[in-house]
Amino acid sequence: MTIYWFLCMSQKNTDFIEDKSLKRLKIVVKSMGVMLVVGTIALVVAVIFKASNSKDVQHSKKHEQLPQDCIEGDIKIPLEGNVLSADSKGNRLTIVADTLNAGQQVLIIDTCRGEVIRRVEFGGE
Repeated sequence: MTIYWFLCMSQKNTDFIEDKSLKRLKIVVKSMGVMLVVGTIALVVAVIFKASNSKDVQHSKKHEQLPQDCIEGDIKIPLEGNVLSADSKGNRLTIVADTLNAGQQVLIIDTCRGEVIRRVEFGGE
């Protein structure tokens, strides 16, 4: 009878230990699942926040380059021919063009005033 009692008690102890371990494992798995969901949501929110702020920064940098006294509107470019390249920095526009009668030209235009500041011709007739 003592052996039977010992076997029953040891079986109950192992069931108790297994139940306790199983409960701990369930708690760990559930908490990891919650952390995974919360982390994913935080990552998505951070990406959206970063993307929305970067557009504002780029947009404001573009407007900071131009002086406050610039007038927006069309600029008449006195050019007959093909534009090979164009580049702008601040309120200066540089155009390299292949003209019909003067060869190649480089025009530097003030975009605030709409005037040609400098014209350089290469290889004309």
